[in-house]
Amino acid sequence: VGRGSTETSSPLPDSVINPYADRYYLQSRHSGRSTLYGPTSMRTQIANSNWGFIEKYKQLWAKVKVERNKWKQNNQKTMCRELGLLDESDWQPDPLIKQICRFLPSYNKILSILDDFFNDGACNEINVILDKAKVRRDFLDYFMPEKEVKAEGDRSIVYILSNPKKNYYKAAVILLILCLKYFHTDVPTPIEKFFTLLKGASTAKVFYIERAQMLILFYYYRETYSFGGDGSDLVNINECLVTTVTTIGLHLNIRETFKEHEVFMGSI
Repeated sequence: VGRGSTETSSPLPDSVINPYADRYYLQSRHSGRSTLYGPTSMRTQIANSNWGFIEKYKQLWAKVKVERNKWKQNNQKTMCRELGLLDESDWQPDPLIKQICRFLPSYNKILSILDDFFNDGACNEINVILDKAKVRRDFLDYFMPEKEVKAEGDRSIVYILSNPKKNYYKAAVILLILCLKYFHTDVPTPIEKFFTLLKGASTAKVFYIERAQMLILFYYYRETYSFGGDGSDLVNINECLVTTVTTIGLHLNIRETFKEHEVFMGSI
């Protein structure tokens, strides 16, 4: 049986550098969401021109956005509809977020698990992608304990908040740490649903650093606790991860590109 050649010629000689490799426009927002536009994008063309358009656009948009937000609020219009489903009830008496809370360990127990995750040498290959101080801060900010302290001095988690842009990926990072260190193979169904919805969200409003971190942690969890044998069940996760990191711009020189964003992205 003859074999056809699989070799293909390179479009550029090895000595030639792609002249468009560094031609891009990165749009970063104060909410922590980033979108990278490539060399064929009109935004990139305008940003790299000398027209002075960007500064004029920012001035105009600052005024238009105020009225736009008022209109969206009055008409209940949002591009975060998919993420808003996490906070709505279906046939269950409680929204998915509250269903998750019923399965979580206590407030102090979660803090202990987070500390153990970052101090465990066996987790070093994965915990290096996270900023311990930021993860702990996200837990304190978004995981709401009940007001009443129990006899043993601890409290249950009663709700999980998000920021105004529905960035539930912060919570997903913490829940995946719990999957790795607490639930192991017995992940509650509401938490599985939570991950499924976040992985499959198609809106452009999901490109946060925490989405990339969630996908890496999920890949690591799947490989550790539910490896399918040939790794085929990891393909979709890997595809989502590659798309996410390139859209955010994490393939660039992140220490230079995101040096002013550590307040919401964590240590770089």
